[in-house]
Amino acid sequence: MFAKRNAEERSLLKFGRWLFVCALAVTQLLHGPTLFGQEADCKDVLRTEVPSLAEGRTGKIAVAREFLWNHWASRKCGDLFLTAWSREGIRTDSHYRIEVIGSNSVRLTDTFSRREDRNAPIDALAVPASGLPPEQPAIETGSYQAYAMERVELKVPFILEKAKRIPDGKAVPPSKYHLRLRDENGKAIAEF
Repeated sequence: MFAKRNAEERSLLKFGRWLFVCALAVTQLLHGPTLFGQEADCKDVLRTEVPSLAEGRTGKIAVAREFLWNHWASRKCGDLFLTAWSREGIRTDSHYRIEVIGSNSVRLTDTFSRREDRNAPIDALAVPASGLPPEQPAIETGSYQAYAMERVELKVPFILEKAKRIPDGKAVPPSKYHLRLRDENGKAIAEF
């Protein structure tokens, strides 16, 4: 009888651990990087929120862009936690981490989640004639790594792969360029 009781207790303990891990995974899925991703390995951290319809949106994005570029160019670690809302009311939580790897190499890792935010203001021009915002997945998560970062000119039409690179030493305000991110094979994978 004692052995049967121990087996039941072990089984209950295993179930409790499994339930805890499942609850942790669901919480991470629902809250994305904002819940667990706020811990930074580096002491140099920038946290910013960029509302969809607020004045100063462009300036906040430019500050975040400059933070990434300065850390990349000077080969310093840095963590950027960025929360932004689209005109359609989609919230994106991103954690950009710049790490120094090897002797003089740098890597940027972006981990993000996107979800509909019913409390976000929606730009009326972003809503289709049906009156409903475009359907979005309940939550989308992802990540990528970049091994090269370049500042590129903003010329219309803007085609990421064809955008002209700005020399590293040239002084240009962050509102006048975007960052082109490349993977380990040199392929353009994202822009900021």
